[in-house]
Amino acid sequence: KPLDLSDDDHFKFIEICSQYKIKPTTTIFTRSRLKFIEKLNLDLLKISSFDCASFKMIEEVAKTNINHIIISTGTTYDDEIEKTVKILKSYKKNFSLLHCVSIYPTPISYANLNRINFLKKFTKSVGFSDHSRSEVDGIKLSVASLLFDVDFIERHFTILDKSSTKDGVVSLNPNELKELVKISKKDKTQIKEYLESNFKNYSDSFGADRRELSHEEILNRDYYRGRFASINSNGDYIYNWEDKDIQ
Repeated sequence: KPLDLSDDDHFKFIEICSQYKIKPTTTIFTRSRLKFIEKLNLDLLKISSFDCASFKMIEEVAKTNINHIIISTGTTYDDEIEKTVKILKSYKKNFSLLHCVSIYPTPISYANLNRINFLKKFTKSVGFSDHSRSEVDGIKLSVASLLFDVDFIERHFTILDKSSTKDGVVSLNPNELKELVKISKKDKTQIKEYLESNFKNYSDSFGADRRELSHEEILNRDYYRGRFASINSNGDYIYNWEDKDIQ
């Protein structure tokens, strides 16, 4: 809770993004915040991995005027991804899917970048949410994902010392982010040259396009899905995946 932004902070954030010509976005964590998020007039909204299967939330977001929805797919079963896609398509929403392994940090051998190709069966717009250990693996996995023609790369980012922030272990610093942006503008031949020089066994990160969730991912699924809920007028908690109306 101490890390939460106030409502005023959100508007200030959007103002700063506009000043620097950056497209602002945020992640919705509880259904009760949707009315406020609509006031931000965002073009882009993200739904976290742990809500990819929160179909009630997905439908409520799809009904808004938000133009583009990005859904991360970590800890989500294939049939749940398919159902979420059907909901979004039924409302004719622009959307992108992010391949994500919800292990923090994610070992290179667990990356399964070929999963990006599986997600492209549902939509042409697919990205990669990278939670690899930044001090060990740097931007290697993010660069390797560029070989799969991703539209988005999500990375945690910090200007603080990485040891002083909870997400520091998976976060990029300004120089690392700058380097990733620079490389992302290169062609595939140049990207492969970078990988061959800095990540010789980069194909080890490809894996399979289909796989079972690991024990750790299933634990994370249950933990995070239980962290966020809306409070109804009668004081009852309503979780994002429950098919109940919030009053």
